[in-house]
Amino acid sequence: MTFWGDNSKIAERLQAIRNMELKEDDILIAAYPKCGTHWVWEIVSMLMKGKADYQRDIKEELMIEGKIDLSSVGSSESSRILNTHFPYRFLPRKLIENGGKIIHVTRNPKDMYVSLYHHAVNSGLFGPKCENLTWNQYFSDYVFGEGMILLS
Repeated sequence: MTFWGDNSKIAERLQAIRNMELKEDDILIAAYPKCGTHWVWEIVSMLMKGKADYQRDIKEELMIEGKIDLSSVGSSESSRILNTHFPYRFLPRKLIENGGKIIHVTRNPKDMYVSLYHHAVNSGLFGPKCENLTWNQYFSDYVFGEGMILLS
């Protein structure tokens, strides 16, 4: 079981995301994990509001892949700032068809992998075996090994 629900419904979920309704003025921030998605989201939120106030919303709740109820995405009247770690091929069609704005965030891969390593060890991202995961194990197993599937 995943946060998407039953694993057998992943293809159905991906299709629902591809078909979700978006407005012309929506903004999507797309980045690989640990590349600065949250940081950019805060900056864009401040620019959209016209003031430097910390955004109280939980960014993870605005990530399209983490939304339990996709119909709630369309409920806001003003332009929304959404986030994703999905590659381009999984993005909502309406975003592209409507000429939506996409902010693609990149980061030096060396920095990203170090950040992801520390995140994995501190949060148990790859399961309980992460507690004693060394950098060399992580690099060989998750960057170049079979574990890379988890990051793709």
